[in-house]
Amino acid sequence: MLAVLWLLYTLSFLDRYILTMLVDPIRADLGLSDFQVSIILGPAFALSYAAATFPLGWAADRFPRRWVAFGGVFVWSLATTASGLAQSFGALLLARICVGAGEAALAPAAYAMLADHFLSERLTTASAIFQSAIKVGSAAAFGVGGGLLVLATNIGTIRSGGVLDLAPWHFVMIMIGAPGFLFGLLIFTFAEPNRSVSVKTSSTSVAELWPFLLKHRALFIRFFIGFSVTSMCSVALTTWTPTYIGRRFDLSPASYGAMLSALSLFAAAALVVKGGIVDWLYKRGMIDAHIRFYCYLLAASIPVGFTLYFISNATLFFIMYGFLQLVMISYASYGLAGLAIIAPPELRGRITAIFLLLVNLSGSGVAAPLVGALTDFVFHDQAKIGMSITVVLVIGMPVALIALWSSLSAWRSMIVQINSATVAKSQALSAP
Repeated sequence: MLAVLWLLYTLSFLDRYILTMLVDPIRADLGLSDFQVSIILGPAFALSYAAATFPLGWAADRFPRRWVAFGGVFVWSLATTASGLAQSFGALLLARICVGAGEAALAPAAYAMLADHFLSERLTTASAIFQSAIKVGSAAAFGVGGGLLVLATNIGTIRSGGVLDLAPWHFVMIMIGAPGFLFGLLIFTFAEPNRSVSVKTSSTSVAELWPFLLKHRALFIRFFIGFSVTSMCSVALTTWTPTYIGRRFDLSPASYGAMLSALSLFAAAALVVKGGIVDWLYKRGMIDAHIRFYCYLLAASIPVGFTLYFISNATLFFIMYGFLQLVMISYASYGLAGLAIIAPPELRGRITAIFLLLVNLSGSGVAAPLVGALTDFVFHDQAKIGMSITVVLVIGMPVALIALWSSLSAWRSMIVQINSATVAKSQALSAP
């Protein structure tokens, strides 16, 4: 189950991030500005993802989760393939909207199944393995995307009398999107885990969601703010760094794509190790380990994030960027594993959906176009894209650290309440 979900999640991020390798070819072919491209990279995906996330989180609580996930894989694969036929800004925008809606289905369904299958003291490791798909997917986008772009460029534009001319970037999108139709069927190779609560209970719990969030608002407000701002920093880095490298260091997609791919794969392996560390700390009494450990990582990343885009040496830049990939960028596994522990089973899909909605809105919905807007409308210079990314990091990283660190007290209190309730329930069940 975990292997299949990991593979599909990898595929989703390959489809999501492949456009970051194609920014300049798309700009040249369609005559777009950085800001227009940023709309496609960010809001086109993020807003549709956000709009679909909560209904699909509800569907994951109510219907067979494998079918929810499969429907998402089919839709995003179809939309990615359709991107390879787009001949205008509007057509590409519409295709990316459909990619976002399709990808919103997988994570709530997958996390609900993982939480029902794994014990809480092993859940962070399982979540980290699942989350490593993000890094592997982005690695594939950088590496495979760069290689496919070189291959497609050698082939050249396929012309059909002006009706449906296919530039090299079109070919890349078609090749990336098509395999999803086959891989999606793997979701039916495992049995769906038994739910912690019945579907009937889940379907009647709508009125319980908002009272639960309001009761624990001291935790959730800080938690959601902290990870939403972290998402802004992560997306600004991941989305625009390939374009920055090409412009700043004059490297080809094949060369810097291979390097970024290697860094992402290394970060994916490290994420699993870090998940194991969090589980080890949690089992040994650090009940706020999921958030506290990430705060330590975030604090260590701030000096690197503040100086990264002032580095003129390409080798040193890749080393520092690799550090951020290793330490800070992979943030979601900590938040999602923590939510799976504190969220009631009947609300888990929807609370996970809210988390994903907020981090995607703030990340792809705000950070990606913000970088493009700063570059076009504030600095008025495409060469200043590194300065635009730095603005997001200088503001966002300290805000995220303060918000998450200030949530630790409320987090510990909630874990204590959950553990006390679990013990009381166990004692009541064992009483004669």
